[in-house]
Parts: sequence; C-alpha cells; structure tokens
Amino acid sequence: MQPRNIIAPVLATIAITSLGATALHSAEHDPNDTVSHNDLKTDPEVETVELDYPVETNDLFSRAETLGVKIVSVEYLISDGLGVYIYDTEKTAEENAADLEVTLHSQAPGGNPAVFSVTALAATQQPSHSDGSPQNAGSFAAPSSLLEEARHLPHAEPGDSELPRPDGLGDELNDSGLREDGFNASSDEPPTRAHPNSIWFQTKDNVDGKRQVSIFSQWAGQSNTHKAPKYWWGAEIQLYQHNYNLPETISRPLCAPGTDKRYWANASLAGATMTVSINDGTADGVLKSLEAYIDSNHLSDPCSTGAIGVGFGKPTVIPDMDINWGGGNEKLHQMLYVDLRLPKGSNSWSHISAATKYVQNNCQGHRSHTDCMGLSIDPGHPWPKDKLKGGTDFLLLNKQRKWRTPTHFSWDEYADRRPKALQ
Repeated sequence: MQPRNIIAPVLATIAITSLGATALHSAEHDPNDTVSHNDLKTDPEVETVELDYPVETNDLFSRAETLGVKIVSVEYLISDGLGVYIYDTEKTAEENAADLEVTLHSQAPGGNPAVFSVTALAATQQPSHSDGSPQNAGSFAAPSSLLEEARHLPHAEPGDSELPRPDGLGDELNDSGLREDGFNASSDEPPTRAHPNSIWFQTKDNVDGKRQVSIFSQWAGQSNTHKAPKYWWGAEIQLYQHNYNLPETISRPLCAPGTDKRYWANASLAGATMTVSINDGTADGVLKSLEAYIDSNHLSDPCSTGAIGVGFGKPTVIPDMDINWGGGNEKLHQMLYVDLRLPKGSNSWSHISAATKYVQNNCQGHRSHTDCMGLSIDPGHPWPKDKLKGGTDFLLLNKQRKWRTPTHFSWDEYADRRPKALQ
C-alpha cells in the first residue's frame, strides 16, 4: 500500500485509506468448508476522523448532512462499553439518529452514544452499496470539514449504566448440559492460543423489529489475547449467512441488485448497531484502544454469502483479569460480549457457518476500520504460525452442517460434543 497522508489538527486525526488496494487474508481452512471465501477485499477511499471530544449523534449527523459529508460509520462510547453504527445512506440524518436512538433504548438502556470517531467517504469517491449498486450521491464534502464543526458541538456523556448481558451466560458456557447432545466435536485444540477457547452464538428473529446476533467469547487457561502479535494483527468473528439460490461463482460487486436483502439479515448491514463490553465492564480505560468495527466491506465475497462480522484492530489491549475459573487451577483471562442489532432481510431464515480469525492490521498509524483491515500481508510482520502452532483462521461451525437461523450454538475446547442447533 502507498503511504497515507494525515491531516492532524491538535487532538484530532484523520486516517486516509488508499483507493483500489486489494486484500488477501492468510488462512488455514477446513478442506470441507470455505471459511473466508476468497477473502479479497477492495478498499474504497475513506477517511477516519477522530474528534477532539465525544459529541451527540443527532448533532453530528445533522452537521455532516449539512456539510455534505458521507458518513460510513461512527464509533461511540456508551454505558460501560462501546459501540459502532453503520450509517444508512438511504435515510436522512434525522432518520439515522432516530433509528439509532430507538435501537439503543433496548440494546443499551440508560446509555447514550457519545461519538468519538467518524469514518466517511473521501470527497473523491461516489458511494455505492456493497453489492455494487449506486447510492444517491448528492453533495459531497471531505470528512475533514467535520473537525472544526464538531468543536462547536456540546460534549456528550456515555451514561453510567451497565450494558446488558444474558443472565447466567457464564454458567451456560460451563454447563455440560449445553453440550451433552448433538454432533461430535473435534478433539483438536484451537489453531493457536491467541484464539478464544470458548465462544457462544445466539441469533434471534425479532428483537424490537431487528435481527439480533449475540456473541460471547472467553480466553481461559492457556488461551490469552496477549499471545497474539501486537499492533500488526487484528481479530474478527464472522457469522456467514448462505443462500444457495444465489450464484456462488459470481462475487460482489457483480451481484444482481437487491442481493444483500436475500438473507435472514440484510447483508448490506446498513443501519446495523453493535455494542461491546469487555471483561467485567470495569476496563473502560481501554475501550477506545480496542478499535472496534463492524466488518461491512463484502467486496469480492460470493453473491451466495452474506457475512455478519465484527472486528477489533487491537485485541491485545484487553486486560488480563487473571481470576480463578472452572473450579480448578485454570485462570480466566479475557471476556468479550458483542450484541448486534441488524435490519431484517427478505428471507425468514438463512443457513449459517461461523469462524474466528486474525487479519493483518493495515491501518497502521490510523484508527482501525473495515476498509483497512486485511488488505495485504506485510512480509515484515507475517503471522507467527510456527511460534503459535497454528494459522490465522479457526472454523467454529461448518456450513455443511446446514444449521440455520434462529439458532444457538457454541464451541468449547473443553467440550466432548458439540451442541444441537436449537430451532
């Protein structure tokens, strides 16, 4: 990649991602599955603006619309965690702010999205959907114009409430009742000790009019996020939707218009909202440093796949809790809980598969986001496969099982058998 230019007023930064770069994620695949598909990612030119201080979403969205700035996503602090919102360019600023407020009312009750980072299209680009169809362009201004404007907006506070988590979730993960029936699990250990060794998914059809995907990951015993290479590798968790009535040999952006809607959840992810809490909710000092994003860049993915992914540019910043776990001498190091609320697709269900993986962080010097993660493998910072005794990708649910939403499943290193898909 070419070096990026940086416009850096005091206490504010803009990260510019170059146009036309391609990505090839290094991957170790199950021969019976396609975890990452081609994993080629075309990188649109975007700029990430880090604000001097957090501001209210409705103020920011309104000001951006007036200026002609095309927001892609925003990152915000909320309650004792953080969140990401994918801006829906088919809606007005007022409608986006209202939709976010309604969703967060149940997703983060008592919390307030205090935006500290904005990713927007650079002024030279014309916006398009992830399936290649054009969006309404309208007036178009550089994201840098938001910096001065944001300095005139009032400060926002994230609220002092706690993000909700399912009751008894930790007990469920350690309860063999979840795993006593179902498919045989592989007894092999995870590819590396940087991957979580216990991960739980749940999908729900209708939560306040949205699809919900909940993900809970634990690193315990010998597994620890701190074993991943620092700075140069980020972590992603992917839930893949599959529609076998769509062509697998044709990839975005060449898919037919409307392809993204032909899944359980709309694969464009426009209007998607994510909240993230780490450990016991007391590690708020590192929330910004985690550099969370929703992986909405699906360019080069097959038309038959609609991915729902979350990513973390700097997973090694999650503190080590180092607390007793499992009734023995094992230690629980990190916990990560993600709650996604997604616009519905036109299908009542989708087949699914799932994986967790590490991708190269090509956002060096800038804040991580979907369009600059996994663009290439820097030969100076390869994945330490020999040292970690495994590759970057770890398959959690094989698509050939033909599980479908809504469902509830987990992978646990300590389990003898996989759980049955719950319909």
